Amino acid sequence: MAAAMRRLIPSRLAALSRATAGRLRRKASLGGGVLRLGPVGKADPWRSISTTPDWNRYKGPPKPSFSWKLQDLLNDDFFKNEVKVIPTTFTSVEGYMGSFMAPLLEEARADLCSALHGIRHAPVAQVIWIQQERTSEFCISFKEPRPAGSYAPKVEDILVLTSRKPTRHIDLDPFVIAVVPPSEDSKSESKDDEGTTTGYSEDMDNTVTSSQDSAVPFLLKKNATAVDVEAWAHPLFEKEKENAPTPPPQVVDTGTTILIRLLSGKLPVKRQGQKEVIALPLFAVFLINMKTNNHIHDALELKAGILSRWGSSLVERIAEYAPTAGQDRNSLLPEVPSGLASDKALDGLEKFKLNTSQQKAVLDCVSAMDQARCWVRLIWGPPGTGKTKAIISLLWSMLMKNRRTLACAPTNTAVVEVASRVLGLLKDESYGGGGKHFSLGNVVLFGNEDRMNVDEKLANIFLDRRVYRLVNVAARWRHYVNRMLELLAKPLAMHSSYLKDVRPERTGDILRLQGVGDAELERRRKLTFKEFFIENYECHEEALRRCFETIRNDLPLPARRFDYLDETLRSLEAFGKLLRSEPERPLGKLFLKNGGWPEFQEARALCLNKLKHLPDWFDLLPSDSSKIEDYILNNATIILCTAASSFNLRRVRDFQRFELLVIDEAAQLKECESLIPLQLGIHRAVLIGDECQLPALVKSKLSVEAGFGRSLFERLCLLGHPKHLLDVQYRMHPEISKFPISSFYCRKVTDGPNVLHRDYERKLLDGPMYGTYSFINIQGGIESSGMHGTSLSNAAEVAAVTRIVQRLSQVDTKSKLSVGVVSPYKAQVRAIQESLALEHDKYGGLSVKIRTVDGFQGAEEDVVIFSAVRANTHGSVGFLSDQRRTNVAQTRAKHCFWILGDAATLSSSRTIWQKIVADAKERGCFYDGNDDNDLLAVVSVAIKQDEVTRLLKMVDARLGICSS
Repeated sequence: MAAAMRRLIPSRLAALSRATAGRLRRKASLGGGVLRLGPVGKADPWRSISTTPDWNRYKGPPKPSFSWKLQDLLNDDFFKNEVKVIPTTFTSVEGYMGSFMAPLLEEARADLCSALHGIRHAPVAQVIWIQQERTSEFCISFKEPRPAGSYAPKVEDILVLTSRKPTRHIDLDPFVIAVVPPSEDSKSESKDDEGTTTGYSEDMDNTVTSSQDSAVPFLLKKNATAVDVEAWAHPLFEKEKENAPTPPPQVVDTGTTILIRLLSGKLPVKRQGQKEVIALPLFAVFLINMKTNNHIHDALELKAGILSRWGSSLVERIAEYAPTAGQDRNSLLPEVPSGLASDKALDGLEKFKLNTSQQKAVLDCVSAMDQARCWVRLIWGPPGTGKTKAIISLLWSMLMKNRRTLACAPTNTAVVEVASRVLGLLKDESYGGGGKHFSLGNVVLFGNEDRMNVDEKLANIFLDRRVYRLVNVAARWRHYVNRMLELLAKPLAMHSSYLKDVRPERTGDILRLQGVGDAELERRRKLTFKEFFIENYECHEEALRRCFETIRNDLPLPARRFDYLDETLRSLEAFGKLLRSEPERPLGKLFLKNGGWPEFQEARALCLNKLKHLPDWFDLLPSDSSKIEDYILNNATIILCTAASSFNLRRVRDFQRFELLVIDEAAQLKECESLIPLQLGIHRAVLIGDECQLPALVKSKLSVEAGFGRSLFERLCLLGHPKHLLDVQYRMHPEISKFPISSFYCRKVTDGPNVLHRDYERKLLDGPMYGTYSFINIQGGIESSGMHGTSLSNAAEVAAVTRIVQRLSQVDTKSKLSVGVVSPYKAQVRAIQESLALEHDKYGGLSVKIRTVDGFQGAEEDVVIFSAVRANTHGSVGFLSDQRRTNVAQTRAKHCFWILGDAATLSSSRTIWQKIVADAKERGCFYDGNDDNDLLAVVSVAIKQDEVTRLLKMVDARLGICSS
């Protein structure tokens, strides 16, 4: 097994000698501040071996050491002395990048701490086989088949290995923690980056939205490989399989075998004869995946000189940008000559029907593309103002001008939304799609296929699917061309050979006795020359057509480059029509010398000429899957991916730089994470977002206070950088938009004509309480926390929400009604999900989504019901007081927005919610839930049941104390 595993380790890694690895592990920390390297107990998980020689180590400020000891991971003050407030201005690139390092490590510690506290509910996989490979490195195999929903280890996962399934972190004794290291050569393993760390946490949103992805012990990667048997089975690896001396190891129960590396602790052992062996069973408990943090760390370690070599002077300008810069050398907003706005590429923007503010923002960005100096444009897009529309029109302009553009976002959801809209343009001839000015091949989407939920439409532009299609074409097209050439040049000889190969015919009666049907009998009959030629011709013509179609759709080339393919196909079609035009003409004679029928001979000669020169054209298409991938990424005009996934573009051979970076949802992207795409030699960037909504998720209190979650968009806004405001909202009814526009956007946003129209108002339920905008006071409820977490729920509001949704399901509407149920607390979301699931069959006419506020950012629904949860006597509302979270909650609804909450608690909170209650009363939109008898009945029952439940919990708790 060990030998087989070593054979599968990529050649570059195999060449890494034990002596070299030892020298790496023995490196001493610089000044005591750099992360440690070493074996178990001393390993520095954050050190990585660079995949590109040009990316040297950053020699910035000293970094704190990271510890994998349990007590250190659980210590919220472990990095207290190292984490400093990140300033808004910097004097050097080194200081700029170094300011993020300690908060990054602290956030990783907080992620692990949160996962450890929620370990009772963490995903688990049973280890059924284990073998040591090297010091601290083990091959393990998991039980198969795994139950549905069970844990499947992924590259750069952090695992806890334990002899039994833990229920609390204190059960982890001894504390054995490991990582699934990545393969240096496997690009595909690194395409699942989305935002920040992914892991289980009782306090996290169960929808896993803006902050759910990857990152591993930053400095512990690329010096080993993980072997995934399932990935090896992919058709793309057929060529590698042929050259492999043995197949990848599949051991015990056909389990998936991977390599892990211990970071802390020792595995339990038992005596077996005269030696000690690792004791089974073992369980691998998933904590978090740390790939994104790893990418961020690598980005922060770059030297300023390397940035200059890559042409990333924009990073230097961003780092040194100051509010007093004006139009000096540090300015990020150079003036654009007005004459550039008449460029022909801008003329088609009227097709998008942009409003004045949208058009001004897009024209400014497109016009500035001809400026040589570095610049950044900010587009401020409040909810419902059409920022996605602005992004699509900007990307369309880049397509028309053939300007290579990287479009990023913090999450897969946001990337897919933009990709779906761009895909529509690619197929619409009125916008230049359908091969008129650009083709599908000019746009590529890459990332994790599962997390992006790639459907058949998105598969047209998804990188992995595209590479697979082109690999098949590259392997087969020469065969099809050669067969067609042979058929046209020597058809009589081919038919003669065919007749010799056909077995002597047996009587139909005998074959029928053997069970051969009429269709098979017909197939076994010897074909005449005409039948033989036409059947083969049509077969090869169809095969070539499919090849050409794949190339046209998947190869990133200008539309004019496909003219030769089109001419070849037209020649073959014309020849085929001639074949079928005179069915009585003896075909065989036409292929003899002086066979007659000049039109036929001319068409045949043209086909032969086209096909003979086709290989010259096809030389553009590499045959190796890795080279095809690099070719696509180097030649596509628009590339879409998450910001973290853009790290993988560094690995592209002969990388062709981008002319523009577009970041959607830029206010949700941590500034240090935005450095990943910014370091790809880009001189121009457009950041689109809204700093008045939720920023990136940060778990650590220390990192929050340091400003680690602040985006580049927000920092530049704080420094007074100019920004384009999209000032017309098209989502919310004016009664819904009134408060957020006045409270969060200083009345700078107006309502669009569509929402002002009287038909936009919906009356769904009887009574004034259920109008367009309402605050419904739910009295008597009590906020409570669950047994295994600190998240809160309110049984009274759960009952009220459930009843309202039930009534909405009975409403007869012309189109399917979408309902969003939103709450700031995960426990409340779960409780509502469970309550509605009991009556799920009654909601067939509704589309119901139940999420936390964080999980609903960017979404919109016809009706939104908000459950505030908080109900206490001292006016405490916790993180509900966050104005940005409140803004998100208030701006999701299109036609109806109903707030359910305890008015007394919210009114005494001295937060934005005090204003919301007062505003509702002033506008006559405040209602007492008790005035609705139906609502009163279900709430009363829920309150009584909740009292009994809480009483029983108190009794159980006291009995538990007594018994202990």
